[in-house]
Amino acid sequence: MILPAQKKPAVTASNLLTAQQQTACEGVARGLAPHSQRARMLLILNQSGSQAEAAEQTGLSPGQVKYWLARFRKQGLSIFNETRPAARVDSTAKPEAAQDQSQIAVKKIQTSKTPTLVRSVVKPPEEPKLSEGQGVIKVKAPLPGNIIQVLKQAGDKVVLGDLVLMYEAMKMENKVLAEADGIIKSMKAKVGDAVLQGDVLFEIE
Repeated sequence: MILPAQKKPAVTASNLLTAQQQTACEGVARGLAPHSQRARMLLILNQSGSQAEAAEQTGLSPGQVKYWLARFRKQGLSIFNETRPAARVDSTAKPEAAQDQSQIAVKKIQTSKTPTLVRSVVKPPEEPKLSEGQGVIKVKAPLPGNIIQVLKQAGDKVVLGDLVLMYEAMKMENKVLAEADGIIKSMKAKVGDAVLQGDVLFEIE
């Protein structure tokens, strides 16, 4: 007798987080986007949810879920220090009156009730590089912790992804990276400092 072929179960990322990482993600998930979206994504995957479910429930695209999952496996909670351009809008969509559909993105507004989707006109996604007149980028602490190493000082030149400092949070070492090419305008943190979530660590211009 020939048995019918059984479907393979969808691949999930259960047991993705340690207990400490789960506690940290639960705290970040109560904050603001985009960090809260990434934290909720990790919590869903940790509970045996699929990547498709994580995308649907957080408002991220499937490509963004795949990207941030790979980044988390490589560098842990320091993904909350990173930024990434928004997902591209489908160029085949039909144009609407008085608007270029290629410049319309869907933004998810967090509320205490069911999330609401609204449309707003935004510029096409660009690489996060500094340009003349773009101003100063303030890099903030995603979690409370203690500064344990400062590798760059005011006046130092950095490129996107350079390691600037490290701090300890939840008994884990976390890397804080440069979010753009530029020069360190000011270094607010120093070794031994205790910082809170949202404190400015340094500025890039």
